[in-house]
Amino acid sequence: MSMEKIRITEDDIAHISEPVNVQQPPAQVSGVQLPPLPAGVPTNSPVSTGGRLVPWLVAAAVAAIATVSLLVAFSSREREVSLDKWKDAERKRLNTEVATSPNSKQYIESIHPLVTFTGAAVKSLAVSTVDGSQRPGKNGNNIAEVEFVITYHWEGPVQKNGYTEVLYVWDKQVNRLKTSRYLNTTATMNLDDIDWFQLGFKLAPLLFGGD
Repeated sequence: MSMEKIRITEDDIAHISEPVNVQQPPAQVSGVQLPPLPAGVPTNSPVSTGGRLVPWLVAAAVAAIATVSLLVAFSSREREVSLDKWKDAERKRLNTEVATSPNSKQYIESIHPLVTFTGAAVKSLAVSTVDGSQRPGKNGNNIAEVEFVITYHWEGPVQKNGYTEVLYVWDKQVNRLKTSRYLNTTATMNLDDIDWFQLGFKLAPLLFGGD
């Protein structure tokens, strides 16, 4: 069996020692290939600079909270009724109370003997506010005083269409009657000696829910 000799020349050795041209991979950061930024995003935006992303989010959150606070305050002011509407509602409430309660009957019949109570209505109503504004406040908490006149109607053996007008001043801040006195009546008897404050004080729980 014949054996053929393989001859390695110096040219073969030089050819093997030449560097191999290997294509370099794309730029990487920490071994992870970074994709290109989307079109239209500036390189200095918070998206491309992580260090500026947190302050941007904080500013956006603060602006959102401020906007919500303003909307809540505006909505609260919108729900608050005007002073005129508050007075109208209070007058209707008082009208219902004095016209339908048996306390009104006892009240007027104790003042005028031998008469029969036939009805009552609020003749006038005025209010003052704590800060002097035209705002009643939420649930009327800015109302300082309520001054109103009630006309009580009655009939007696001599007079069929009698009436007596009584003034009340109510302190809304402490829920207490400040004063009460009669203004006018068709009765022939003298009413100056009657303790109107005590009579009004007895009627006050009916009108305002006081003690």
